[in-house]
Amino acid sequence: MVEARIKLMSIDDGGRNHALPKDVKFGCPLKINNSYFDARFIYDTKHEIKPGDTFTTELLFLSPDLVLPQINVGTEFELWEGKIIGYGQFTKI
Repeated sequence: MVEARIKLMSIDDGGRNHALPKDVKFGCPLKINNSYFDARFIYDTKHEIKPGDTFTTELLFLSPDLVLPQINVGTEFELWEGKIIGYGQFTKI
């Protein structure tokens, strides 16, 4: 299991304009060490996660065999959705 602490940028700071969807699993590329990897977030859908919020989530990667050798606890990354929408750090590998 891969887990990360994520801080979404606020709308005023250029983050996304809406909360993360509650009824579907959110996914976006993560920029890790200058490479992009597609990830899905497994988070509690009972609570709305809004721009500016910080939360912890499990992550599923489309290509874990490419990602896992490049990350450690503490590795930082950016969330990309046509622009940077947040930042994160791996807390469990």
